Amino acid sequence: MCTTKGMRKFKDNESGYLEWHEQNRTGFVFNHFGGNNPGYNVLHRSTCSFLWREKDEDTRTTVEKWCSATENELAQNIDDFVGKDMWKRCGICFRRSSQSSIKPIQSPVETRDKSNVSDVGGKAIGAALNAEKGIWVAGEPATWLGSGESEWKANVADRLREIPVEESPQWIEIEFRFTEDRLYAKDIDNLITPILESACEAGWIQPGFNQLGSVSAQKVVANHPSSTGVQIIPHAMPPQLSELPHNVLVETGLKRLDETSVKWALYDQAFQMFSENPELRFESGVVLAMDIRVTINNSQRRKSLKALLKPCIDGVEPILGTPDGRLPVPRKELSGRYLAPQDEMVTILDFHVRGGDQNHVAVAIRTLRENC
Repeated sequence: MCTTKGMRKFKDNESGYLEWHEQNRTGFVFNHFGGNNPGYNVLHRSTCSFLWREKDEDTRTTVEKWCSATENELAQNIDDFVGKDMWKRCGICFRRSSQSSIKPIQSPVETRDKSNVSDVGGKAIGAALNAEKGIWVAGEPATWLGSGESEWKANVADRLREIPVEESPQWIEIEFRFTEDRLYAKDIDNLITPILESACEAGWIQPGFNQLGSVSAQKVVANHPSSTGVQIIPHAMPPQLSELPHNVLVETGLKRLDETSVKWALYDQAFQMFSENPELRFESGVVLAMDIRVTINNSQRRKSLKALLKPCIDGVEPILGTPDGRLPVPRKELSGRYLAPQDEMVTILDFHVRGGDQNHVAVAIRTLRENC
C-alpha cells in the first residue's frame, strides 16, 4: 500500500478541516463513510456545494474527510486503503469540469403544463393575480440567520408590498435562480419558508396560512451571476391535481396532524419500506423532484402549509437518502441524531394541502437526471 504525506485526514476536527480548505481551494476531498457501498464513499472537489451546505456547519467532519491537493494522489490512496470498487467520484462537481456540464433547468413559468389549472367558461380561474411574469427579487436567497436571512426576508417583503394583491392567493409558484456552483447548496424547504413568511408580512397571505393551498417551487441555473434571484407568481385559485408521477411513494394515514406526528408517521413508514426493499432508497447526489399532498379532515382544515412542509420532507429520510450516505435506523435507535435528508437535491417541489374525509399524507419522489 502507498502512504502519501500530502494527504490529510480530518475526523471530528472542524477547525483543522476549514484551515486545510482555506489553503487548498483547488484541492480534493474524499468523504470516507466506510462500508461496502461505493455510493456512500465519494470523492469531491474541495469547493463542491455538497461539502458546504449551510445546515452542516460545525458537523462537516462527522464523516471522515480525506484531503489532498491533487486528485491522483488522493485516488491512489483511496484505491489502496478502501478498494478500487468501493468508491466513486461526485457526479456533480466532476461533471461540471467536463464538456457535459449541467444544463440549465427550464423555467416552470415557460414549461409547466397549464392544463392543470381549472377552466370555467374558457377562462383559467387559476390565472396569476398580477403580471404574467410574476414579481422578481434580485440576489441569492438566504436561509439562515447568520447568512443574512432577516435582510433577505425584508427585501422580499418590501418588493411584494410594491405590488399588492386584492385577495390572498391560494397557490404560489416560486422559481429560484442560482449560479451553477450554488444550485445544490441550499435545501428547497429552507428556501421556500422565508418567501412565505415575507408574503405574510407583506399582506399577501393571511396569518396562519389557512387559505394557501399550494406551493410550487423550482431551483434553476441562472444564465449569469447577475441573474440570481427569485421569481414569485401568485394565483387566485389552486391547481387541479393529476395522478402522482413517482419512482417511490411514501404515504400514511394519521390521527393527528401536528408536526411531530406527521414526521414520525412518515419516518416509520419509510423505514419499513427501506427494510423490505433497500433498493428504494435514493443514492446521494441524485437530482430529484418531490410532490407532497396532505389531506386534512375538514374539521381541521386550518393547518399551516408552511408548518407541515419540513416534517413531510424530514420524515422520508430513510427513502430520500442523506448527503453523507448514512443508512437509516429504526426510530428508537436514532439516539438524538437529527434528521438530514438530501433535500438540497430536490430541484422541483410541489406541495398541496386539501380538506378531505381523513387525515392522510403522500410523498412522491422521482429522479430527474442520472447521477453520472
